[in-house]
Amino acid sequence: MDALEIYFATNEYEVITEPNLTWGRADLGLFREGEHPLYVEIGTTSIKKLMINVQAMKGSDFLLVPDEDRAIEIRT
Repeated sequence: MDALEIYFATNEYEVITEPNLTWGRADLGLFREGEHPLYVEIGTTSIKKLMINVQAMKGSDFLLVPDEDRAIEIRT
């Protein structure tokens, strides 16, 4: 999580740790003017939490990082 936080902060994103979502919290919230908010889930998350947030938070993007080798982006 620290590596992602440093990467996005050095690329001029406002980084918020554990921002509130419609259902639960994300690990990181990344914000930059003119772009959709990007919420990052590192490790595991539930399908129910993901589906509720994707449906309720139109105009937000979600980045799932299950391990060091994979990332999945969901754009709404």
